[in-house]
Amino acid sequence: MNALAALSAGGRQSMRLFKITALFYAMNLAMAAVIVAPLAVAVAGNLSRSLESARLFSNFDVGWLMEFSYQYRGGTAVQFAVLTVVVGLCSLVLNTFLAGGAIALFEREDDAFFSASARYFPRLARLALVSLVFYGFVAALFGVGSRLIGKASESSMEAGPWIMLRWGLIGVAVFLAGVVNMTFDYAKIVLVTGEARGAVRATMRAAAFVASRPARTLAVYWICGAAALGLLAAYHGLSEFATQETMTRVLLVLVFRQAYVLFRVWARLWTWSSEVHAYEAAPLPVAEPEPPIPSYVDVTQGAAADPETLS
Repeated sequence: MNALAALSAGGRQSMRLFKITALFYAMNLAMAAVIVAPLAVAVAGNLSRSLESARLFSNFDVGWLMEFSYQYRGGTAVQFAVLTVVVGLCSLVLNTFLAGGAIALFEREDDAFFSASARYFPRLARLALVSLVFYGFVAALFGVGSRLIGKASESSMEAGPWIMLRWGLIGVAVFLAGVVNMTFDYAKIVLVTGEARGAVRATMRAAAFVASRPARTLAVYWICGAAALGLLAAYHGLSEFATQETMTRVLLVLVFRQAYVLFRVWARLWTWSSEVHAYEAAPLPVAEPEPPIPSYVDVTQGAAADPETLS
């Protein structure tokens, strides 16, 4: 199965199991609502007793934003920051939990979603901790490269070459982060299929699979990423084009933004499903387990004992 066949099969399966997309979308929407709710209450309390909201709707005033930020500085800002961090961590844990069920259903659709989520969560949680090492390595490389470019450009009279070099560094960092993300996607698949139980061993098998089939794996991952990036560009273009001068246009932009979020969630699940098909089409050979020691073998002597003496 080539990359296009895997993408086609993954797209059909993710649409057939669209309820998983709806579940991920509802979970992310709930997490976002928990963060936005205190801010919305604060804004409503500030504008509910005046006509300022009508004036700000047609002509937003940056001065009001500065006064509002000054009013809710200090303890309130710290509480909001803590709430954001806590909700972000909860969202990460919940996404890890649901990922096991989603990948399990993409591999075998007759499996129970929440049962699979609970079954594979400990493995995927350990894998997430291992992945932090590799993401940190990519971030460290980017930081070192940025500092080197900054120091080298201090004595230069031209900014153009250094700007291009910095953009090239950003491109390399994005590519490496994508490769790390893709590799750990396959590590999740290895854990769900049961070919490995340990996070380190699953990472090694996933890296071996990616290295042995780079064209297929990179094509599947980056085509899905390009589709999501193309929709992001269309989203920003339409958002700028649709001026929010009336309540109808505001609601229209809100609906379009939620449609964009829904597609982003589906694109992520489409990637997982396509990667499952790409992996199952040409999996790595599984090492045969060592044969068990017969009951009549004298391990201490290293020779087979007479079965009649053991009776």
